[in-house]
Amino acid sequence: MNTYILYYYLREDFCSPFYVGYGKPRRLHAKHLRSNGANLLPPKERRWIVKSGLSKEEAIELEIKHIALWKRKCDGGVLLNQNLGGEGKPGGQRTRGFSGRKHTEEAKKKISEKVAGKNNPSYGVPCSEERKRKISEKAKERFAEGFKSASSVTYLITSPSGEKTEVFGELKKFCSQNKISYATMHAAIFYDRKGPRKNGWSIEKV
Repeated sequence: MNTYILYYYLREDFCSPFYVGYGKPRRLHAKHLRSNGANLLPPKERRWIVKSGLSKEEAIELEIKHIALWKRKCDGGVLLNQNLGGEGKPGGQRTRGFSGRKHTEEAKKKISEKVAGKNNPSYGVPCSEERKRKISEKAKERFAEGFKSASSVTYLITSPSGEKTEVFGELKKFCSQNKISYATMHAAIFYDRKGPRKNGWSIEKV
């Protein structure tokens, strides 16, 4: 039965996805937990069904193509996906039969050609007024107080014992020195969750 969907989880500016997935419609709203406790599930307005009414095989094929189109962060792209699509399952299971391997330059070129031009899902699709409005609003919020790079952000961190420390732009270094998971603290900031986290630490931007 053609009951599968291909979906995107969009970034706050609505300009690109940070995660591509497939599954039954309920999968769109299910938790996407990582081993560090982070949940990738964004607010409802940023959960976008790219295509529905697909067979499982069609959904898998499209997921592979769309991940190849946007590319994972570890491959120089924008996605937080942990696998290349296909038979990957919730929890970060790698694509079956491809563990430890890399695409050849020829394979990359073929994949690129398959999703270029009219094969690109965004080809010829106009940006709606609603989407333009949201992009504009997010941009105004981001630059309201002037642009700040990640290295200039100040964090207020509270230890399990209640001790507060201000960290200026060196969160990763602070986490390393105090044996805290940087991924956990970064996820807390990314999803605006002050804490305390499971490790007892709390964090917020100043």
